[in-house]
Amino acid sequence: MKLWKKISLIVISVILVMTSAVIYLIVEIQAGTLRQADEEYVQNTMGVLVSNMISVADFSEEDYRDTTVKSLVQYYFSRYASLVQEKNTYYSLASEGEYLYNLCPYDPMACLGEETEGLLRRTVEYGKELVVCRETFSVGQQIFSAYICKDVSATREQIGRLRILGFTLLAAACAVGAVVLALLLRKALEPVARLTRSASLISEGHYGLRTAYESRDEIGWLSKAFDQMAESIEGKIESLDRELERKELLIGALSHEIKTPMTAVVGYADTLLRMPLDKEQQEKCARQIAEAGRRAESLSQKMMDMISLSGQDAAKKQDFAAEKLTGELAEIYGDRVEFICRIESLYGDETLVFSLIENLIQNALRASEEGERIRVTLKEEEGYDVILVEDHGCGISPEHVPLLTEPFYRVDKARSRKMGGAGLGLTICKRIAEWHDGDLHIESAVGVGTTVKVRIAAHTT
Repeated sequence: MKLWKKISLIVISVILVMTSAVIYLIVEIQAGTLRQADEEYVQNTMGVLVSNMISVADFSEEDYRDTTVKSLVQYYFSRYASLVQEKNTYYSLASEGEYLYNLCPYDPMACLGEETEGLLRRTVEYGKELVVCRETFSVGQQIFSAYICKDVSATREQIGRLRILGFTLLAAACAVGAVVLALLLRKALEPVARLTRSASLISEGHYGLRTAYESRDEIGWLSKAFDQMAESIEGKIESLDRELERKELLIGALSHEIKTPMTAVVGYADTLLRMPLDKEQQEKCARQIAEAGRRAESLSQKMMDMISLSGQDAAKKQDFAAEKLTGELAEIYGDRVEFICRIESLYGDETLVFSLIENLIQNALRASEEGERIRVTLKEEEGYDVILVEDHGCGISPEHVPLLTEPFYRVDKARSRKMGGAGLGLTICKRIAEWHDGDLHIESAVGVGTTVKVRIAAHTT
């Protein structure tokens, strides 16, 4: 069942119950008022009747026999009853358990009983509802009982009509209200249906879809949050697509790059196996195989570094001594590298920072002539720890500089292969810098040299 139908059913049920209770109370209050009016009418009529009988039949100062008194009271009662007689209202007079006057089609004494006082509502013959009242009075030494019996079936019928009218109006109001409520709820919940359709289309790949529903109610807030979620998902999907594309390009480039040294290995190995070679030729083939193997090993190591940088869960940032790092590098590269350390410590993963500087040093050495020194400077600048690697080598033309950090990009491919470069060093350096919340910037000029500036976020306490 759809949401608007469920809400309509619940609301109509609640309204029906509440309205039914209200109508029932109103009808019962009105019924009580009508019944009370009948009872008050009978009581008031009885009071007037008895007062008149006592006033006109005052025989206290004369001596009458009991039979005469009964006859006179009977006469006055009958005359009064005939004067005030109304439809459905009957008067009766009794003394000593016998009727002296009774035109009522019912038996009022049987309705009330000898000991009953006050009013009685009772259904008797033919389903009639009666209000019967009795009051006693004395004339001389005689005690009389006056009865008024009123048929209030009309009141009962009127109450029944009120009930039928009330619940008929209730049914009509509920029917009209149900239709109106259903239409309004369906209209009000239309944005929810739109959200559902949008979610379904997004799940099918339409990531640019938005609801664009603006309202100041809860549905408007939900729609806005949904659009923000969809935008975030679209951004994540685009990021994943770009990452997947980069990985595919990286794998394709790796396959292409590793093919060259492997071709050399297979070719020279086949030559050794099949061709009659002298010792010098054999040594040349062996050297070529070893060199190709080293290139393949270097390429695989670079690729492992790239993969490890994609998710550095094991790496941890911490403070470590800058001089210790430069000292280890100085032992490796000797006099060809000049180290200037102007900071006491660096903040990051020591192994990654070491790999970053080593890659930059190797690139600088490849670009420099034999005997030329390069300079590595560590300093602090505007909340960052800065690593500068400067060389005075061949330099790079401006159009190539923005592409240097792309995987496998090399300005001079033949020279790079000859020097053992795989085109991944600067890519790895950039990834390391970004992992340390920093960046990498390259400045170069042909014939002047190259300066690589790496910034990594300094430790803040």
